[in-house]
Amino acid sequence: METRIVTTADVFDALTADRPYRKAMSVSDALAIMRKDLDKAIDRRCYNALVQGLDRMQDIAA
Repeated sequence: METRIVTTADVFDALTADRPYRKAMSVSDALAIMRKDLDKAIDRRCYNALVQGLDRMQDIAA
Protein backbone atom coordinates (compact mmCIF):
# COMPACT_ATOMS: atom_id res chain seq x y z
CA MET A 1 0.00 0.00 0.00
CA GLU A 2 2.85 2.39 0.77
CA THR A 3 4.14 2.09 -2.78
CA ARG A 4 0.69 2.81 -4.19
CA ILE A 5 0.35 5.92 -2.03
CA VAL A 6 3.76 7.23 -3.03
CA THR A 7 3.10 6.46 -6.70
CA THR A 8 -0.16 8.41 -6.64
CA ALA A 9 1.47 11.37 -4.92
CA ASP A 10 4.45 11.27 -7.28
CA VAL A 11 2.29 11.24 -10.41
CA PHE A 12 0.19 14.11 -9.08
CA ASP A 13 3.31 16.11 -8.26
CA ALA A 14 4.87 15.40 -11.66
CA LEU A 15 1.76 16.64 -13.44
CA THR A 16 1.13 19.74 -11.32
CA ALA A 17 4.70 21.03 -10.98
CA ASP A 18 6.58 23.16 -13.48
CA ARG A 19 9.17 21.17 -15.38
CA PRO A 20 11.97 22.43 -17.60
CA TYR A 21 10.14 21.01 -20.62
CA ARG A 22 6.57 22.12 -19.75
CA LYS A 23 4.46 24.26 -17.46
CA ALA A 24 2.50 22.74 -14.60
CA MET A 25 -1.01 21.66 -15.47
CA SER A 26 -4.07 22.48 -13.44
CA VAL A 27 -5.22 20.21 -10.65
CA SER A 28 -8.39 19.33 -12.55
CA ASP A 29 -6.42 18.40 -15.69
CA ALA A 30 -4.00 16.31 -13.64
CA LEU A 31 -6.85 14.45 -11.94
CA ALA A 32 -8.49 13.79 -15.31
CA ILE A 33 -5.28 12.25 -16.63
CA MET A 34 -4.85 10.18 -13.49
CA ARG A 35 -8.48 9.03 -13.65
CA LYS A 36 -7.74 7.40 -17.03
CA ASP A 37 -5.16 5.15 -15.33
CA LEU A 38 -7.27 4.05 -12.38
CA ASP A 39 -6.80 0.39 -11.50
CA LYS A 40 -3.79 0.26 -13.83
CA ALA A 41 -1.00 2.65 -12.83
CA ILE A 42 -3.06 4.47 -10.18
CA ASP A 43 -4.71 2.75 -7.23
CA ARG A 44 -8.38 3.77 -7.01
CA ARG A 45 -8.35 4.05 -3.20
CA CYS A 46 -5.29 6.28 -3.24
CA TYR A 47 -6.76 8.45 -5.99
CA ASN A 48 -10.02 8.83 -4.06
CA ALA A 49 -8.09 9.77 -0.91
CA LEU A 50 -6.12 12.38 -2.89
CA VAL A 51 -9.33 13.90 -4.27
CA GLN A 52 -10.89 13.99 -0.80
CA GLY A 53 -7.79 15.66 0.63
CA LEU A 54 -7.76 18.26 -2.14
CA ASP A 55 -11.47 18.94 -1.56
CA ARG A 56 -10.81 19.46 2.16
CA MET A 57 -7.94 21.83 1.43
CA GLN A 58 -10.18 23.83 -0.88
CA ASP A 59 -12.90 24.01 1.80
CA ILE A 60 -10.38 25.29 4.36
CA ALA A 61 -9.01 27.90 1.95
CA ALA A 62 -12.47 29.22 1.10
